Amino acid sequence: MASSARTLTTPVVLLLFNRPDLTEQVVKAVVRQNPASVYLIADGPRDTHPLDTELCNRVRDIAVNAGWTGKVKTNFADTNMGLKNRVSSGLDWVFSVEDEAIILEDDCLPDPSFFRFSEELLERYRDDDRVGIISGNNFLWGSQVSEDSYFFTPDSRIWGWATWGRIWRDFSQHGLAKDWSESEVATLASKAPSSIRRRAIQRIFASSSSNSWALPLTLHSLDRNLLNVCPRGNLVANLGFGPSSTHTSFESFTADVPTAPLKFPLVHPEQVEASSTAGDLETRAHMRRWITFPLRHPLDFMGRLFRYARKKLA
Repeated sequence: MASSARTLTTPVVLLLFNRPDLTEQVVKAVVRQNPASVYLIADGPRDTHPLDTELCNRVRDIAVNAGWTGKVKTNFADTNMGLKNRVSSGLDWVFSVEDEAIILEDDCLPDPSFFRFSEELLERYRDDDRVGIISGNNFLWGSQVSEDSYFFTPDSRIWGWATWGRIWRDFSQHGLAKDWSESEVATLASKAPSSIRRRAIQRIFASSSSNSWALPLTLHSLDRNLLNVCPRGNLVANLGFGPSSTHTSFESFTADVPTAPLKFPLVHPEQVEASSTAGDLETRAHMRRWITFPLRHPLDFMGRLFRYARKKLA
């Protein structure tokens, strides 16, 4: 049973698959917020992975029987749809009946302040077409843009985020299936706030499969010149990097950022405009992480060198 007296009125969406241990942590964090409504979206088992059926069933059992105090709606796939199709069809379903929502994947563990932060800003910018999403992510490793509670950036980060139906529907109808060219991606990437992120967008585009939905969302956001909210400190931890992850492994310089609660009442920026300093701060933070990486993770570092050498010699 939830322990918090406050009821979260904004719908919460949980994107689920086959990781029961991570799912249980995230579900417990959401239950404590007493959401008035929850949407559970789950992909189905893969034919090529014998353990998927059992794992997917365990995840669904954890999510459905979590002691929710509000309404629970489910959208569970019988077979594996793939990440892009499952997320997009699930969020299409949610935003066909909801005007806004808070969205978490099964490996994104939120600080409790993330929910109030999202809910207050969903209301504040509900009718502002300049604002795209409200992210729970901050990858500046403690560097501060200003004394405000958040800042704006043209970049979009989706390890815990919130948005409005108008934003998702525009993306789903016009950006999700768009066949971006290499030159278009390069042009859009140039709008990203940091050199690290600009290179990452192009690298992800060059290596990604058609199963990605997050990269198209980033490109669509840049194409629409949307400004996205980034909190003063990181509010969501990504627990999913490692052997059990579907698409990623080893250390992530962004997933490692610790979380910290946000103070209320919020201090709002005077203008809805992109931060002029966040990009440089992010680049410096990432460079510091790269320099110290071999000392912090020597085995991971050696593994990366081995894979790089093998690729070059192939």
